[in-house]
Amino acid sequence: MGMGDPPKYPLPKIDGDPFVLLLESQLKRDSGRCEAWKDEVNNLLIFVSLDFAPRPKADIIFVRRPVFSLQSSLRSSSNRTRG
Repeated sequence: MGMGDPPKYPLPKIDGDPFVLLLESQLKRDSGRCEAWKDEVNNLLIFVSLDFAPRPKADIIFVRRPVFSLQSSLRSSSNRTRG
C-alpha cells in the first residue's frame, strides 16, 4: 500500500460538522446521566431528612423508658447488695 493509494477502510461522508455531531451526542448522553444522578440525590436527601426528622415525644418516651427502668433496677439491686 503506497502513499497515493486510497485507504482500505475509508471514513464515511457526514453531512455537517463532525465535531458538532459528536458534541450533540455527548451532551445528550451527559444530560441523561445528570438527570439520573439528580433523581438519586433527591431520593437520598429525602431518606436522610426522614432519618433526622424530629420524632414525637411519645416515640422518645417509648425508647427511653426501657433504659430508665433498667437503670432503676440496677440501682435497686446495688442498694440491696450494699445494705
